[in-house]
Amino acid sequence: MLTTVNAPFQTYLDAEALACAICAGEITLGQVSSFYTETAVESQQAFAAAHGISTATLVETATNFSNWSGQSVALAA
Repeated sequence: MLTTVNAPFQTYLDAEALACAICAGEITLGQVSSFYTETAVESQQAFAAAHGISTATLVETATNFSNWSGQSVALAA
């Protein structure tokens, strides 16, 4: 997943940094965009579970990203 999320960017986020960005709601970060638009929902949920991100936070950030970007995001409420 991290290869997909980081591929288009010069800066690389490790799993902890990506988890922190999602928890903080950093929707303008390119890797967060890639996380929500280029990885399967099941992978997003598994990543969140493995890194202590609640479902509510995962969905809230997805919804905020979708509203901000205008992109369709499967987890967006």
